[in-house]
Amino acid sequence: MPAIRNTTRGTVIAANARTAQRLNERMRGMLGRGFDGFDALLFPRNNSIHMFFMHMPLDILFLDAEGRACGIRNSLRPWKMAFQRGARTTVELPAGALAGSGTRPGDQIAIGEP
Repeated sequence: MPAIRNTTRGTVIAANARTAQRLNERMRGMLGRGFDGFDALLFPRNNSIHMFFMHMPLDILFLDAEGRACGIRNSLRPWKMAFQRGARTTVELPAGALAGSGTRPGDQIAIGEP
C-alpha cells in the first residue's frame, strides 16, 4: 500500500493508502466501511466525490496533474458533494487527517512506497 506524504511540510498524510481502481471499488468508496487496514482511499483520474449514504465525515484532498494540493475539504459531512476544477486525483481520509498533517493548498504531495 502506498504512503501519501506532504513533501512541502515534511509530514505523512497517510501511511497505508488503498487505491480504488476497479469500477466497483470506485463506486463503493468508503460507503459502509471504516478505515480498517488502511488510512486513505485514492481515486486516480477523479475530480469529484459525493457523500450520499455515508455515516461519517471525511477529509478530501484534491491533487492536480503535478501532485500539488489544489483543493481541500475538511470534515465534509454526509450528503454533501465536492468538486475541484483542475484535480486529477482525489483522496478520502479520516476527518482531521489534513489538519494533523498541516496540509494546505499548493503543497506538493508524493504518493509512493511507505
